[in-house]
Amino acid sequence: MEPENKMLSSAQIRWFVQFRWLELLTQALIFVLLTFLSQNLMALIGFGVVLLVSIAVTFVVTFRSKLLNQKIISLVLLLDIIILALMLYFSGGANNPFSLFFITQVSLGAILVGERWTWLLAIVSSFCYGLLFIFSVELPALSPHGHAGHEPFSLHLQGMWLAFSILAATQAAFFTKIVRALSEREAELRELALKAQRSERLAAVTALAASAAHELNTPLSGIKLSAEEIVDKLEQKIDLNVLKEDAFYILSEVTRCSEILKRLRQEAGDLEGQVSEEISFEEIVSEVRARLSGKGAERIKVAETALELSVHGPKRPLIEAICALTKNALESAPGALVKLSVTRNVKAQQVLIKDNGGGIAPDIIGRVGEPFFTTKEGGRGLGLGVFLARSFVEKLGGSLGIKSELGVGTEAILNFPVTHAS
Repeated sequence: MEPENKMLSSAQIRWFVQFRWLELLTQALIFVLLTFLSQNLMALIGFGVVLLVSIAVTFVVTFRSKLLNQKIISLVLLLDIIILALMLYFSGGANNPFSLFFITQVSLGAILVGERWTWLLAIVSSFCYGLLFIFSVELPALSPHGHAGHEPFSLHLQGMWLAFSILAATQAAFFTKIVRALSEREAELRELALKAQRSERLAAVTALAASAAHELNTPLSGIKLSAEEIVDKLEQKIDLNVLKEDAFYILSEVTRCSEILKRLRQEAGDLEGQVSEEISFEEIVSEVRARLSGKGAERIKVAETALELSVHGPKRPLIEAICALTKNALESAPGALVKLSVTRNVKAQQVLIKDNGGGIAPDIIGRVGEPFFTTKEGGRGLGLGVFLARSFVEKLGGSLGIKSELGVGTEAILNFPVTHAS
């Protein structure tokens, strides 16, 4: 529904003021013609009074243009219709060729004041025009059936030609201005779209960098810890065979870092996203367990019914999002089970990660998902896992919900649409 008191642009207000002055000049022209054609002094006085009202309205509109809004302009257009009807009443009624100018009020209304006001203007214009067929001060010189009706180009026809010419010029002038303004607006929108596209690409690069930092943090922390242990053991001159386990761990983590960087390099050329596909939830859970091996992966519990379902989405970022949320759940509830489940219908799908940890305090739960905000102890996380998961699911048109209760646990819920026909 359209707002009833909508503010208009400066260009729209400028059009309206210019049109009002052009309308006033046309009314003055009709008055001048009327002084030559009419011998009715009361009609001339009546027309003159209405013209003075129109002049007053024009000056008010001009010098108070900053106060104009949709409602005020609509009321002014209604007043203009009444002013035009009264002028025509004193100058021949419906026989006056300038009755064509009723249509300009409706046209201007369609441009400036919206659908409801435009229909009201159309109804009032039609009603006033209809009344002029019944009530008016007769002006024989403009009557198509008057004494000059036998002339091939009577005064009535000349008036029709003049009125049409003025109306055509008015419509041409204002509608070309509108088309020009729309073209300029379209160019501005294209420029804004390009800027938005550049911003999205920058955001994608930032997300890629954040993803790299997040993924590399875990293996690098493990490498650091193992290296410190090797140094300690070397200082104690322990048998080198004892160091093999740490050395193998470091080698595997370095290999993992290399694979992460290789994958990121491959994806750097295409930051717009991944192709969606059907992925069985069993495959997702297996991948999550493989990535979290040694960090409590055996505590991940999945219902048998969930393993029979599939999820539709970009495979790699989806698994990474679920993996990050599952890792948080495992770390927040040491020794407890973490439940993974999925539900799906024709249009939507939901992945739930639930832990039985200590929960999150109500005063900080609103900050969960902010980049670099973490509830973990210093050095145990960068605060990017939930942020990246939320960014991913929002790109799919979904959302990430966090529910938590102190002493009970936390639920992370990924809601996103099914983007293909089932």
